[in-house]
Amino acid sequence: MNELGVMYGWVKDTRKGLLDYCSELSPAAFVQEDSEVGHGSIRNLLLHTADCYGHWLAGFALGKERSSLVAADFPDVNAIRRAFAQVDEHMDRFLARFEKALDEPVSGRVRWAPEPLVVTPRWLFTHTVTHEFHHKGQVVSLGRRLGYPPPETDLVLPTTS
Repeated sequence: MNELGVMYGWVKDTRKGLLDYCSELSPAAFVQEDSEVGHGSIRNLLLHTADCYGHWLAGFALGKERSSLVAADFPDVNAIRRAFAQVDEHMDRFLARFEKALDEPVSGRVRWAPEPLVVTPRWLFTHTVTHEFHHKGQVVSLGRRLGYPPPETDLVLPTTS
């Protein structure tokens, strides 16, 4: 396994803790909308995170046709876990394809730019992982406001090697 694969293992370990925490929320709290939070609910934040991986890794980098994830199809944490299992498959394919070319340019179209965007696989990996951790902070903050104090989510020691 390459270095980014090891790092992604740590991301999955951290995600498992977050999803375990989310499984302790009431079903109503999991989907409760909050206009102060982008994407509105814990479920939607998690789904947006998974969708970002799909967009950048499967769609942009690997050129796979895909549809955006729809919240109604993911009513609970177990469904979100399935979405992240798909994310893990995207990451496995992405790392296998680019492990020896992490700094080679990859270009593709994005809806907000008239010209193709050119980035590297290393940038795509970093962007998707930091994006996940950004939204992890929002999830635990929203959970705390809903009366569910989170466990430690920042210091998760790696168990995957």
